[in-house]
Amino acid sequence: MRLEVLILIVCLFYIPITLTDNKLKALWNLETMSICKLGYRATVYNNYGCWCGVGGSGKPMDGIDRLTLFSTI
Repeated sequence: MRLEVLILIVCLFYIPITLTDNKLKALWNLETMSICKLGYRATVYNNYGCWCGVGGSGKPMDGIDRLTLFSTI
């Protein structure tokens, strides 16, 4: 019983850390790509379109908005 509880506790803490780490990597990749290819920082996309930023709904307005729909950053 104790081993099962310990495994459950470890999993509950490990999964959110992994998800957060992936989101941080996605943000870093967007920032790097934006500076390299477009010449400006990715922060200009905060609250851009229908899906960039917190939440989101509706049809993506362009490719960048569509990218954030699927990456949920």
